[in-house]
Amino acid sequence: MVKVYDNIIPDRFCQALINYFESNEKNQLFIDEDYCPCFTEFNLNNISKKIVNSLIPYTHKVYQKYKEDTKSKYIPPFEELENFRIKRYLTNGKERFDEHVDVTDDDSSVRALSFLFYLNSNDGNTLFPLHDLNIEPITGRVVVFPPTWEYPHQGLPPKSNPKYIMSTYLHYGEDWNYYSS
Repeated sequence: MVKVYDNIIPDRFCQALINYFESNEKNQLFIDEDYCPCFTEFNLNNISKKIVNSLIPYTHKVYQKYKEDTKSKYIPPFEELENFRIKRYLTNGKERFDEHVDVTDDDSSVRALSFLFYLNSNDGNTLFPLHDLNIEPITGRVVVFPPTWEYPHQGLPPKSNPKYIMSTYLHYGEDWNYYSS
């Protein structure tokens, strides 16, 4: 189930994350797979543990809301998160993330739940075509969804202003077993 939650991260903190991204050019990595996907990112966990630690309560808050809304006993406990990555998409019409899923192989199969944080408002919407969803990026908004084949999604190229997102994933963890939950 795809769920959208507003006002999870305060606007000032979102702007501070954008500023931090822009001031750390040496840690940025340009990803270009023939413009699919095409963006610039950096791994926040490799740069600032302090910022990552300050993001955990916001992520846990939205995890709790999702768990309550879905009423599923199969959601793994909030114990292991993938690295936080900030991505920037410029308005050149080429930077985007075409339709994809977030679990595609054995390595990514540890991902149980996707968290997509919008750090600024723009017109580079996120589409979930199988679910007829067109989600507008609004500062502080978080989209939470399963990362599997049932939830293909795409990030449209922004036209109005650059798009900044941050993502992480809840992992299953080595010892998690839903039979004992």
